[in-house]
Amino acid sequence: MKIILDFDDAIFNMYAMMAEFKMIFHRSGFTCDEFDKLYKICKEMTGGSFDSELMVDLFERIRPYNKRSALDEINSIIHRSRDFVYADFYEFINYFRQNELILLSFGTTRFQYEKINNSGIADNFGKRIITAKDKSEEIELLMSDPRDDIAFFIDDKAIVIDKVKRRFPEIIAMKIERPQGGHISKKSMCADYRIRDLYEARQIINATIRISVSAG
Repeated sequence: MKIILDFDDAIFNMYAMMAEFKMIFHRSGFTCDEFDKLYKICKEMTGGSFDSELMVDLFERIRPYNKRSALDEINSIIHRSRDFVYADFYEFINYFRQNELILLSFGTTRFQYEKINNSGIADNFGKRIITAKDKSEEIELLMSDPRDDIAFFIDDKAIVIDKVKRRFPEIIAMKIERPQGGHISKKSMCADYRIRDLYEARQIINATIRISVSAG
């Protein structure tokens, strides 16, 4: 069995972290609209990731401010990434073996590595993959072991869920929709389940395993 988990908005509360980032710039006189606009530009320039050094430079293009102080505050928040891990993650992992759990996260910048490392969750996984590739490409490598007859995939992005599910229809795909998740409004066409949290994910996995065992 494989359980493949996304990081941001599945395990990690990105909304709460970004709210703290936003307050840093608010104290420097920038508006919420300016933050949202520059955050979007930052992600576009990095291919979908966040880059703290690029972000502080973008704000300086609007008007001068204490860039060094802002970057130090951002790094301090990243250092305590453990504070942003959803509580249900810790209960979830108690029900499964480490070698069954795979972390699959998209990231093209150092930010993603630092966030995951500082979250303290990495050692709970048998495999940890941070990639700039399409996730379906990484899953193709993970699915190459014929001994594994059941796999689950949990992600918050509809487009990712649908791409993976079309490529691997045998995977049981769950679109996690945290109340503060950034992709909650985008509906998946292919997800087997829509879930609100990892408690629901665990129930679905356990029920699926029971059915599989009884059928076998």
